[in-house]
Amino acid sequence: MEPTRTSPPGPPAPGPPAGGLGSIGANWPAQVADGVEAAVGLVRDKAVRPATVLARALVYGPLAAIVGLVALVLTAVAAVRGLNEIPGFQDWISLCAIGGLFTLAGLFLLSRGRSAAGTTKR
Repeated sequence: MEPTRTSPPGPPAPGPPAGGLGSIGANWPAQVADGVEAAVGLVRDKAVRPATVLARALVYGPLAAIVGLVALVLTAVAAVRGLNEIPGFQDWISLCAIGGLFTLAGLFLLSRGRSAAGTTKR
């Protein structure tokens, strides 16, 4: 059997610093910096991020709506011109077909809308 070894005693536990700072310790500048960083992070999470999201929505929302509207108009024009190129189709037939599609889409959106009182129409 081997004899059991005991480890040498470690350094003594540090006590309060000689400067009389008590429990604050000598690492107080790092603790204060960590506290300031946590406070700044909290303010950023609570105020700056929602403001950034709102600003992006205000800028990119109308831009996306304009681009979507232009794409819809150009698609309708291309559909009418494409239908006019088919032999036997007259202009009024293609216009009625595209107008009918827009009318059906509008009626669908109207049925999904809300009334002035804020309740859903059914």
